[in-house]
Order: sequence, then C-alpha cells, then structure tokens
Amino acid sequence: MHSRDDRTWAPRVIAHRGDSAHAPENTAPAFDRALEVGADGIELDLQLSRDGVVVIYHDHKLAKLGLRSRHIRDYDWAQLALRDAGVWRGPEFAETRILTLAQVLEGWAPRTRLLLEIKAYGRNRQGSRDLLLARKAAQMLAELPATALDNIRVLSFSAAVLDTVAETLHEAGLLPPRLVRNLATPAELERTRAAQLATYAACCVNIDAFVPEQVRRVHRAGLRLYAYTVDSEAQIRCAHALGCSVLICNDPALVRERVQALALPEAAVLAD
Repeated sequence: MHSRDDRTWAPRVIAHRGDSAHAPENTAPAFDRALEVGADGIELDLQLSRDGVVVIYHDHKLAKLGLRSRHIRDYDWAQLALRDAGVWRGPEFAETRILTLAQVLEGWAPRTRLLLEIKAYGRNRQGSRDLLLARKAAQMLAELPATALDNIRVLSFSAAVLDTVAETLHEAGLLPPRLVRNLATPAELERTRAAQLATYAACCVNIDAFVPEQVRRVHRAGLRLYAYTVDSEAQIRCAHALGCSVLICNDPALVRERVQALALPEAAVLAD
C-alpha cells in the first residue's frame, strides 16, 4: 500500500456508511457512489429486526424513516422493507429502500472491502439481543467463500459482540474475520485488557478524542489503527500523527484528494 519510491503516507480510504456526503447513508446509492469515486471499501452498520433479519441501519431511532420514537427492533423486516430510506436526503433519492446484510454480501462483498459495524443497542442487562445479532451476522459470514471472508472486517464498540463473532466462526470451524474494536475515548482503551487487545486485528479510534501518546499501546501490540470519522485537513493531519492506516470518512473522494495534497511523509504504520 505504501509507495517506497515517493515515501508518502497512503492510508486506505473507507466510505463511512457509503459516500454519505452525497447520498443517503447505508443505502445502495451511497455504496455504489463510494465505489465510483474510488473508495477502498465501505463501512456499514448492522441491526436486527424484530423477526431476526440483519438489516443495514445506523441510528438508534428511526427518524430518517419517519418514525421518530421507534427502533429497528420494533418492526419485522417486511414492514421495514416498505419504508422510504432515501427521501429524507432529497427527492432524487425517494423510494430508496433499506438493505439487508444478505443483500450487501451478495451485491458488494465480491467488489470491495466491507467493514461491518455491529451496533450494540440492546437494552436488557445481558445485552442478549446484541449478541444474537452478532451470532446471526457471523453465521452469515460463515457461508461466504474464504476469499470473500478475507475482505471482511467486523467492528463493534462491544467486546462481548466481537467475542461472540469469534466464537461463532470457531464453532463453524473457521477463523474469524479480522476483528476491530471501536473506541470512543482513551479511557476505553485503558480499560481493555492486554489479553482482549490481543484478539483484535485493529483498533478504530475517534479522531477527535485521541492524541499520539494515547495510542502507543495499540502500536506496541502490533495492531493496525483505524480512525473515524476523518474529513477535515486537521483530522487528516491528526490521523497521520496517530499512525493510522485506515481513514473512515464521509466524503472519500475529497479525503483522498486532501491526503494527496498534504503530501505527508510516510508514517510508521502497518499496511492493512
């Protein structure tokens, strides 16, 4: 990934919920546009419908579907499939539909890298619904050919969710896809035990919350470092200082242009 001729930093640029700067997030138009503008992959969000279908949606509540006080878990897939997931962004996106994980794995997994974030929105004490989502998603990944699974990353803010993914794939006789622990604050990294950290391929940090000395533990462990959500020049410079090899951004074309324009020296990072 890094050019040894020009010695410039060249992180992977991943489209946050697709090209969400120009299309409704987590939808086919956003995913297709991300690939059209040359994103290195797509980050997307998984939730579980009432009847157990893994669907692609980020927000805790469904305001973008015109249901401000309701949640994905309140509806069966057949009901969610009828909702307009694009008109909130503009009339040109009217009649855009929510996607399922099955549709994404069929339509985009053969074409690009996918970063699947498993949302931890369960509201019972054990978080069992989150773990059910993790298990269902992992079971679907187990059905992919090995070449496709190699191109999948699974992210979550929940250690238990990532553990469940790994356990489910292990039960199927497979190695898990690369697991990435999302971290909102340095305190979360400090609380992560070394043994737990060793099970991850990378950590993905909030670009606005970390400084270089706070991620040294990640680099010492030999893990890759991702950052979210990186859009401005200041955030790009921060990601370089942190030693990030992956930038998750809303406008992948603009971010790539900014990275190239800054011509930053090559950082000491692991290519992903």
